[in-house]
Amino acid sequence: MKGFYAKYIAVTAAIIFLLSGCLNAGPAVDITESPQITMEPFFASSEAFSGGDGLTQLNLADIKIESLSDEQSRITLSFMSGGGVSLADQHISSGVPNYNISHIEGVDRMVIRLDGISNWSYKIYEEELESSNIVQGILRREPIGSSSLYLYISTIDEYSYRAESSANKIVITLNHINETEEYKYYIKINAFEEYKNGYFVSNDFYPCLSSDGKNGVLLSKPFDTKEEVDAYLDSRRTEIESIIDGSEISIELLGSNQLPEYDYEDQIQQIISSPIGSKGGEEIIGTPLITGGRFLSWSNDRKSFVYAKPYNILGSQVGDVYSYEELWIRNKDGDFNLSSQKYTSILSADYSYDNKFIAFIDQNDETRMLQIVNTETGGIYLPSDDGFGIDTSSFVWSANDNRLYAITGERDSKQLLCYDMRMLSNISVYAMTEEEYMESSLNLHDTSIYYLQAGEGNLTTDIYKADTETGHSSKILSGNSFMLSGDGKYLLINDMQQSDGAEYAFYIYDTETKEKQLIESGNMIMDYTWSPDSSRVYYTVYKSAGWDEKYPLELYYYDIKKHESIYMMDMITGALYPADQENRILVMSIFQMQDSQITVTYQVE
Repeated sequence: MKGFYAKYIAVTAAIIFLLSGCLNAGPAVDITESPQITMEPFFASSEAFSGGDGLTQLNLADIKIESLSDEQSRITLSFMSGGGVSLADQHISSGVPNYNISHIEGVDRMVIRLDGISNWSYKIYEEELESSNIVQGILRREPIGSSSLYLYISTIDEYSYRAESSANKIVITLNHINETEEYKYYIKINAFEEYKNGYFVSNDFYPCLSSDGKNGVLLSKPFDTKEEVDAYLDSRRTEIESIIDGSEISIELLGSNQLPEYDYEDQIQQIISSPIGSKGGEEIIGTPLITGGRFLSWSNDRKSFVYAKPYNILGSQVGDVYSYEELWIRNKDGDFNLSSQKYTSILSADYSYDNKFIAFIDQNDETRMLQIVNTETGGIYLPSDDGFGIDTSSFVWSANDNRLYAITGERDSKQLLCYDMRMLSNISVYAMTEEEYMESSLNLHDTSIYYLQAGEGNLTTDIYKADTETGHSSKILSGNSFMLSGDGKYLLINDMQQSDGAEYAFYIYDTETKEKQLIESGNMIMDYTWSPDSSRVYYTVYKSAGWDEKYPLELYYYDIKKHESIYMMDMITGALYPADQENRILVMSIFQMQDSQITVTYQVE
């Protein structure tokens, strides 16, 4: 399975301090090699400890958790130095950063502050956690506005510890101390991200790993009774809710060192109920069409649509996530998984003219594989098995039969091919012409197929039209990207190669009269699409205000008959798709959760 990284890293040279204090070159050293440890005294968990050599610009390259006995575990932090991002460009550090070890009571956490950390490439293995009788897991807080990295180590029981450094390692040995089981009340706030980013800072709430072993929450100190915790929350609620939504606050009854649950559903609900835009100072809430899925295409009768549903699987290393996608459809009866197969990344999909088939492109590390699924049986067709290309950049269905046209072939050599499924017992493949084609979107109306070809000297691109029956092709005009209207009358063109020096030109080209309607000039067009009836063009413009702005885009629609653009709202970053009605638009956006991302597709009127 892809994505695994080696835990043990061999280097070709190491710098070590000899006992005499002289600096000499030593043999290759494994950064996880057990250090020479002296017998320092053990401290109570409540006692703080500081140490280190003051080194900075270090990479925390490895965290190793070992069970030494039934009552003792060891945590070893290993460091590398060097300017390269890759470990191959780094070398074993000559010492360790300054560090401080402290403790948070209640749900016990050892807190390790590491100063001077510029990078971290460590992995934590599940089997190491499972073998430890003390360590439950580790939550990381990255440096924001400083170079201090924090590790919150959740322990199963009380402990004592000793800490010392040797060469490039900090070694912490923990002794297990049995605790009497007891339950306490805590205030839990789902605001770890706000805490990390400095938006919510309080001396009464500290990070704690959640029971899923991945996400973090904030926990208060422990309270003996419900009355005590209620009174404390009442005294702080106004202050907290001025920063954090009240729905993110809860009271939890936890056993000794029981990790709190992470409220996924609450976070998802908060995301989908957050504004996606603003107009005239009033924020706009979108209506979710798909939560946790990427819209792909409508059926031709607009009574169903197909979408990609992403999934994440945790690997053997904490922090490793492996992803795949499934192909789903939604119709009047609900949502259904169209195929039992799992896909790497579905780039595009579209229905055949009779809605019997859905073609889609699945991209992996090597190719973009075109596949076709029967919507009635779930059966899969692989055109590559019939002599079609193994790397397909785009495709389009015929408007009146089950022929599919695609720019496909090998990685560096592609043609415009037809996959003819009109007779399933005798599927055929043939080339429209013998010429090579560049990667391009494909649009089709009646028997005319539109695509891009390289212009003179490969410095520009031109829009071409070819007849699917005769193969005859002709140049229409120049343009970087285009989209044909559903009625085939207009080409929507986004052009960044203007001869008059204009940086951008966004316009409509009438395929019958050859006339142009300019929509925008000089502004960066981020995305665009047609309304179902071809009466409107929806598009977004970059506001040149920086991507860190809450609403970096402006959403408009252009009225074909009135020849004017209508401002709809300032908008979050997102992709546009046609809706089921001309007065609606779909906006798809990706939101970051603590351990993953979630895609939401909204309807906007």
